[in-house]
Amino acid sequence: MNKLYILCLCLGIFITAEAQTFNYTGIEIKNEKVKKKSVYEKEHFILANYAIAATGHVERLQHAFGLTYGQVKTAGWYAGFMMGTGFHWAYDYELQGETKPFYTGKFSDNLLSVHAGGIVRLVIPLFLYLGTGYGYNSYTSETAGGQWVINNAHEGSSPHCQEWEGGFQGHIKGFTLNGGVYILTNYEVISLIGVKIGLGWTFKTKKQ
Repeated sequence: MNKLYILCLCLGIFITAEAQTFNYTGIEIKNEKVKKKSVYEKEHFILANYAIAATGHVERLQHAFGLTYGQVKTAGWYAGFMMGTGFHWAYDYELQGETKPFYTGKFSDNLLSVHAGGIVRLVIPLFLYLGTGYGYNSYTSETAGGQWVINNAHEGSSPHCQEWEGGFQGHIKGFTLNGGVYILTNYEVISLIGVKIGLGWTFKTKKQ
């Protein structure tokens, strides 16, 4: 009887120890899975951008196109550029005061910006981005005399601007979309303000 009691006691101790080992191992595996989920791999993204904005130079919308490239884990960076649809950057003189020469009807909306910024992951595949950079925004017109004049609506304002932008970016199975606000200002007036969107792709670095 004593032997049976001792055997049952030993068996009980063995089962309890195994159960504790199993539970500990299970917890360890679970913790490891959670830990792996919280570690993000480096992602690269490239986007084709389009911006439509209201400009202070004339009462019409201005269009621009560009590219953006960046890298991110939980936080990262990006850089890009935008160009408008006009390409007549040179001009002969600047319009002053109330002078209104005769125009031929030819005009050019000139826009160029180079920018960079930071991007932060918001846990799910959604990111917040903020950036700044240099911008140039002018409106030139051809006069009846064959000359080109720059008309910046606000007297004394400069076409050289500071660019500001911010918005959100997300991706699903690599397909990437972002959207936000796009502003150019020379600290005297807001030269341009509008909406900027991007379509592109996000991909991960292949492990060696």
